[in-house]
Amino acid sequence: MLAAQAQQREIDGVTYEVLPLPSGMSLKVLARVLRMAAPGFESVASLREAAGSLGAMLAGGLSGLDEDVLAFVCAELAKVTRAHVGEGNVLPLSTVFETHFQGRIVALFAWLKFAAEVTYGPLGEMLKAQLDAPPPARG
Repeated sequence: MLAAQAQQREIDGVTYEVLPLPSGMSLKVLARVLRMAAPGFESVASLREAAGSLGAMLAGGLSGLDEDVLAFVCAELAKVTRAHVGEGNVLPLSTVFETHFQGRIVALFAWLKFAAEVTYGPLGEMLKAQLDAPPPARG
C-alpha cells in the first residue's frame, strides 16, 4: 500500500505541511468546486475549452465564488495541514484556522492554492498532458 506523501512550503514565514485529501473527500471537494464553477462552463464545447475556462476562472480570482463552498474547501484542506509556527511548535491548522489567517488574507489564498495543488496537482498535470498531446492520426 502506498502512503500519502506530505509536501511542505513556506508561506509568509510559516511552513505548511500538507497531505493529499483522502480519496473520498478529494472527490467531494472537487465535485463542489466544479458545481460552483458550472455556470462558467455552460458554453464549453470541448475538454480543451473546459481546461481553458477553468484556468481563466482560477486566474481571474474565482469571480463566481460561493462562500459556503470556499469555507468547505478550506475546512477540509485545513484538516490535512499542519502549520510549523516557531521553533518546534507544530499545530493542526484546523484547530487554529480562524485566528491563524486573521489579517493575513494573502497568506490564506497562498496556502489554499498550495494545499489544493498537493491533492489535485497530479490530476492537473495529467489533463494538461492529454490536452497538449497531438490528436491521434486518422487512418
